[in-house]
Amino acid sequence: MDQSLPDVVSDELTFLRAVYQSAVMGIFVTGNNGSLLMVNNAFCRIFGYRREQLLKQSITILTTPETRTDADEKLREVTTDSEQESFQWQGVHKDGTTVSLFTTSMQVVLSESRRFVISTVMDVTQDSENRETVKRQRREIERLSKIASQTINGVITTDKNGYVDWINEGFTRISGYTLDEFKGFKPGDLLQGEKTDPDTVQHIRERLKANKDFQADILNYHKSGYAYWVHIVCSPLQDEYGQLQGYLALQTDITEQRHINRLLHEKNNLFHSIIETMHDGVITIDEAGRILSFNRAAEVMFQYTVGELEGCNVSCLMPNEYAAHHDRYLWSYQKTGQSGIIGKSRELSGKRRDGSVFPLELSVTETMKDDAPLYIGVMRDVTVRRSNEKRIEQLAFSDSLTGLANRRLLEDRLEHCMASTERSGKQSALLFLDIDNFKVINDVLGHGMGDQLLVRTSLTLKNSVYENDTVARLGGDEFVVILADLAVERITAARNTETVAKRILDRLAHPFGNLEFQQNVSCSLGIVLFSGTSITASELMRQADMAMYSAKSAGKDQFLFFDPVMQSDLISMHQTENELRIALENNQLEPFYQAQVDAQGGLIGAEVLIRWNHPERGLLAPAAFIGVAESSGLIVPMGYQVFAMACTQLVAWSGCEFARKLTLAVNISARQFEEADFTARIASILSSSGANPELLKLEITESTLARDIESVSLKMLELRKLGITFSLDDFGTGYSSLTYLKRLPIKQLKIDRCFVRDVLVDHDDKAIIVTIIALAATLGIDVIAEGVEEQEQQALLVSVGCESFQGFLFGKPESQEVFEQRFTAP
Repeated sequence: MDQSLPDVVSDELTFLRAVYQSAVMGIFVTGNNGSLLMVNNAFCRIFGYRREQLLKQSITILTTPETRTDADEKLREVTTDSEQESFQWQGVHKDGTTVSLFTTSMQVVLSESRRFVISTVMDVTQDSENRETVKRQRREIERLSKIASQTINGVITTDKNGYVDWINEGFTRISGYTLDEFKGFKPGDLLQGEKTDPDTVQHIRERLKANKDFQADILNYHKSGYAYWVHIVCSPLQDEYGQLQGYLALQTDITEQRHINRLLHEKNNLFHSIIETMHDGVITIDEAGRILSFNRAAEVMFQYTVGELEGCNVSCLMPNEYAAHHDRYLWSYQKTGQSGIIGKSRELSGKRRDGSVFPLELSVTETMKDDAPLYIGVMRDVTVRRSNEKRIEQLAFSDSLTGLANRRLLEDRLEHCMASTERSGKQSALLFLDIDNFKVINDVLGHGMGDQLLVRTSLTLKNSVYENDTVARLGGDEFVVILADLAVERITAARNTETVAKRILDRLAHPFGNLEFQQNVSCSLGIVLFSGTSITASELMRQADMAMYSAKSAGKDQFLFFDPVMQSDLISMHQTENELRIALENNQLEPFYQAQVDAQGGLIGAEVLIRWNHPERGLLAPAAFIGVAESSGLIVPMGYQVFAMACTQLVAWSGCEFARKLTLAVNISARQFEEADFTARIASILSSSGANPELLKLEITESTLARDIESVSLKMLELRKLGITFSLDDFGTGYSSLTYLKRLPIKQLKIDRCFVRDVLVDHDDKAIIVTIIALAATLGIDVIAEGVEEQEQQALLVSVGCESFQGFLFGKPESQEVFEQRFTAP
């Protein structure tokens, strides 16, 4: 710890006294009349007297009669000549013995009326000692002189009236004034200014008047005008009779120290403010574990005030199981220096005033004060953080909508289950589930209702399996179930899995929707049994996914177990996709045309159907590649290519009598219709081809309309302005809604073949057809029936008001050449 400035000055005076009293030679000071004013311990030892017996006595009492006159003259010479004088003389010890002495004297002049002689004296009985004595005496005189002249502190003496009579170089350095400039002035006349504290000045005057020592800090002004602070230690100077002769003052420049102290004070205040405003609790304890300080955050954290805890052992803030170890831990650290917490951060539990326990994060720093260790603990209540971390963990491993396990947790559970079956030899099952037609439901009813269906599905799945089974949502409408440790026998495990799968299908099969739209919910399930780790988890997922898509392709609302045949189907599907990409690039797709006729059998149009002229497999029907095109996204470029073919054909037929007014119907997939630039691309193809848009009809399915009615409406209206018309394909089989029939520019309804096929024998099919025709008539929409294969079917359809037909009765899909030949033949 740094010393205060008063202590520094006091120490310097103590040092000077110690030098004076501990000198090996005798030192004495005489006044103008030769009386002893000061003597040191060595001087008293030489002559055998106590100090009080010598002070104020004449030096002559210590001389022999033979040398008294000589010694007296030498001392007088020093007082008149101010030069250093050395001489040898005989002294008389108190016991009467004579001692041979060597003395060196030097005059110190404070004023004309105040002259002193400082002398050193040594017993020089032996010649060798005389020489050494001279050297030592000279060194002592020089040392005392240098201390006074070279000290960094200012030394000043005044007469008894306070006027300056001497200053050292240090004083000039501090104040800027020389001794000549101080002549005739008191110190305060030149050094004090407008900001010098008058109370301090008054205090100094009172002490001087009372002839008392004093210490004080005061603001002085330098000769150049700037202010500076000094610490003054002042003592009165008295002669041998106790009469005041003047004053001796030691001044130390403390300007920088005060500045440093002020900065330290400001920093301490700032530090205290920071500590008090910190959100973290800060507690300081001593080596015994007693609480010394406690900031505001700690008070809030532990529900105590600092006054209630100051001096208490910090273990009172810990649960009992921790408190019992604290004192032993602190004692062990102080003994061994080994700690697992000093300088580190750790988590433990704290105890509030009400006894509640909470998690906190603690870091401890060790420091020293007055050579004793202090421990500063910074702690943070991490209750909220722990809750957030738990929430984050939940988000990391669970689905935010349903609360089910997410893909990350599912993969972990599946790995564990596979390892478990490796040990137990039991069979487990992985079920991959997809809600049938979920996208349509979601688009028609909105995402809010779609989310409700997902939540309902998740609850159904959880209630359909056992507690140790896992239900996860991968995203969208895809769910996965792990049925763990079913049985050792594979057939038994398969039966148990089948039971669960049927339960899931049955429980999900409930209507869902609102007043305008209702849909029976179903799902497709793919199942794979496994035991051990012979294949990877990702491979199991892929196999279950393949089985699910096979179930969906087989008609939906069912489950299928994975079969190795599916693997070859998957390979075939990928091969078909790659070849289809090449087909689109190399124009291997060929348009076929199926006639559309009126009630009299007259040709009114044709539907453009596609065939793939495969270089190796020959001519392929759409069933061989449309599914792959849909799943891969190739249906989009394929659709634009077919539309361009239709436009080109219309232009080619524009000069033919039989086909001049034929309308060509082109199928547009829902995926293609959803393209942001769909209308722009259709318009571009139409414009570049030069085809008549009034002869183009786009066939769209009900699922297309159900996705986003607003977007669909805008696109249809934009294309209708160009002259293109729309036919609603497969009407009655999907998600029929009067809303979009009223809002959208639909020119034609196409009755699906499933109603036409049994219309002659199924009264329900007939009733549906009659209803569709009546509805269309009411709305001013044309009707065409597809799948007409028998004349009786056509006759019945005509009888109930249907005017347009398509089916094998009027011709199969044909190439351009065959189609033209058939309708141009005489």
